[in-house]
Amino acid sequence: MSKEFKAPVTKRKQKEEEDFPRGGASGLTPLEYKEVARQADSSLFSEPGVKASTNAGSEPAKKKRKPTKKAAPVSFENTFDNKKLNVEILSFKRLTEGTKVLGCITDITHGHDNLPELVVALPNNLTGYVNISEISDELIQESGDILPDLKEHFFIGQWVQCVIIGLQKGASGGTAASGSDKHRRKIFLSVKPFIVNAGVRPIDIAAGMLISGAIQSVEDHGYIVSLGMHGLHGFIKNSEAKMYQRIKNNDKPLAVGQVLAFSVLSMESNKKTVQLTVDSLKVSRATLADDFSFSEIGSVMPGDVIEAHVTEIQDIGAVCKFMGHFDATIDYFHTSQDMITSKKQLEETYKVNDKVRARVLYIDLASHPTRIGLSNTKHVMGLTQPNTTENELGTKIYPGKAVPIGRSFDTVTVKRIDSRHGLLCKIDGVDIPGYVHISRVSDDHLATISATGKYAVDSTHRGVVMGYDPVDGIFQLSLQASVLDQPFLRIEDVEIGSIIKGTVIKSNDKGVVVSLAKNIKGFVPLVHCVESTITSSSKKHIDEKFKVGKTVKCRVLSTDANENKIVLTCKDTLLSSKLPIITSLDEVEAGMLSDGVIIKVNAHGCIVSFYNNIKAFAHISELQEAHVSNLNIFQPGQVKTCRILEVNADEQRVKVSFK
Repeated sequence: MSKEFKAPVTKRKQKEEEDFPRGGASGLTPLEYKEVARQADSSLFSEPGVKASTNAGSEPAKKKRKPTKKAAPVSFENTFDNKKLNVEILSFKRLTEGTKVLGCITDITHGHDNLPELVVALPNNLTGYVNISEISDELIQESGDILPDLKEHFFIGQWVQCVIIGLQKGASGGTAASGSDKHRRKIFLSVKPFIVNAGVRPIDIAAGMLISGAIQSVEDHGYIVSLGMHGLHGFIKNSEAKMYQRIKNNDKPLAVGQVLAFSVLSMESNKKTVQLTVDSLKVSRATLADDFSFSEIGSVMPGDVIEAHVTEIQDIGAVCKFMGHFDATIDYFHTSQDMITSKKQLEETYKVNDKVRARVLYIDLASHPTRIGLSNTKHVMGLTQPNTTENELGTKIYPGKAVPIGRSFDTVTVKRIDSRHGLLCKIDGVDIPGYVHISRVSDDHLATISATGKYAVDSTHRGVVMGYDPVDGIFQLSLQASVLDQPFLRIEDVEIGSIIKGTVIKSNDKGVVVSLAKNIKGFVPLVHCVESTITSSSKKHIDEKFKVGKTVKCRVLSTDANENKIVLTCKDTLLSSKLPIITSLDEVEAGMLSDGVIIKVNAHGCIVSFYNNIKAFAHISELQEAHVSNLNIFQPGQVKTCRILEVNADEQRVKVSFK
């Protein structure tokens, strides 16, 4: 059932009283769009550690505002900044609100406020989150009181243009990396077109440019697209949406409110309509003309493909210049080579004055000098993912599925050391490299990594996959013994029906909480703590059997990653049962036997529960061979061997017999 959706969280408004030179520019400078991005409703940043900015011109009650220095204007002419531009690896500390960034969706889930959100991979092993209120105003308006299903508008692996609108200052190092602290560092993003496109001048909109838009309305011959720019909108013909709809949109039409990265085909002569395409092949191949130049750096968009000239080779990347006067960098994660292990290899890949075609990863206008990151990797240039050729899995498999979180490898070889950041590694049998963040190298705190110590180049270690970063095209690894010793790292890795061990950490009148692994807990309902029904004597037995700190053997009844739940049983009959375990109706056939637990008794018979919340009904005539004169002999909590009589998967109905 759909949840009720109250008022949207965000209260941003586009500035209406603006100056529109040259046919209707947005009028928002980088500082202005940064300020607009800050004006989110406080509920979005209600988690501890997040600082929400006040609206411009507001005064705190009963407090005098302290005099502050006027913000320095952002310089568009970064070429004339005297400060040397160094290649840097992005880190949380270096991020600034207002930065535009190209990301890739890795998950569609629910946040702490239980509202849908997008999980977006960002460059250099960073992750951001897009609350449903930061998708598009059109989506909220179209949905009304019904909470939209973001899986109908986005897909995992989709590339999106984002803006950083908030930074939650939380735990750092290993705690943040492991996610054990609910107040860990967090990056809040928006994909609203009027925020993403802020600062773009209409005069700079040209063929080959990537621009963010939301479907505003469906017309006979195509779709009107909101670009969030005054006096300007986009239009996409049905023919330009057809291929995307068939391949990426489950063969469905584009929906009002759906946000996409469009490629510009042309600007109409009226200067009010931009012809767009969302055809995946055309978007990935779109490039700005070699002789084109933006009038202002604020018009540069994440995802744009430009031609850059290499001006310098540094230890961790190359410095470039594009369009004659805009400076940018390519770090070693984003070169055309699969793995760069030294400056010498960088100098062999790029030479000063080389022309390099690259895609813009991010634009940070608030830093001095302005920072623009580029990528020259094959998968970013093609807006795809590298193929995984792990030995037993073959080719053309999405890396995140081919090598899941929790997969361990005996041979992980260090190929490069970044003393303050981490280790670049080769994973035995996998063509895609891995990276170990400094916080995941050891259980001991490391301020730096020694080039001659335990983790020297060509040293080998056991490692475990912590995730896949689709922007960098790299696996995230851990070498920590505490992680390697964990039986599983995610609830999704816990197999229903499997037997596992846990440590009792808490018990009450509802059941027992058991620690199964780091940050993963399971719950044993009271009825599953004993073999049969609950009595006063059995409660005493529970207190003795489930003392805090004691190790117990359990069987997994069900899991729910979205609700962060694992339900267990400690019934000896279920633990020792050799009968097939029912976890899906697709596996159930008439005549098969399986053990189930009575959960309810009524005048017509018994309701029985199997694994994965599958339930069945045993009619009173099927409870025993003889006529049942007293239903009291059947009690909730009893384990019964059931014979399947009938299965209707479509109606989720199963009939069983105890005979």
